[in-house]
Amino acid sequence: MAKRILVDQPKSHGADHVFCVPGESYLAVLDALYDAPQIRTITCWQEGNAAMMAEVCMESSPTAPASAW
Repeated sequence: MAKRILVDQPKSHGADHVFCVPGESYLAVLDALYDAPQIRTITCWQEGNAAMMAEVCMESSPTAPASAW
């Protein structure tokens, strides 16, 4: 399924954090992230904040890249 592909991609690149702004348009993806305990999903209120948090996470831990959705 498409939601599984969207979750498997960050995992295949070694990501262990995902930063996002939750919304109705991709609830299926959020469900798939919930079912992937090896990826920590961090929700934000605003896209810019999610991007900045992902950047700081990636810079502070180069062995654990982040994905900004």
